[in-house]
Amino acid sequence: MPTELEPLEKPDCLDYLWSWFCDLSNGRQYSESGPAALTYNEIQAWASLTKSDPDVWEVGMLRQLDRAFLEEAGKQ
Repeated sequence: MPTELEPLEKPDCLDYLWSWFCDLSNGRQYSESGPAALTYNEIQAWASLTKSDPDVWEVGMLRQLDRAFLEEAGKQ
């Protein structure tokens, strides 16, 4: 994860969620137009492979982080 995309502040209790997002993001697809959004299928496959069991709200947070990532990536 590029350091400029690291959050300025986050509660320690959400470190695991940031770690999950970084892991997912490192496996994301890219095209000529830039990074692709993470899909539910990719999140599900990641969860299965890593033996993670994210709650619905955690999946929602991962998608929100992804939207923010894509927004910042689009500015560059």
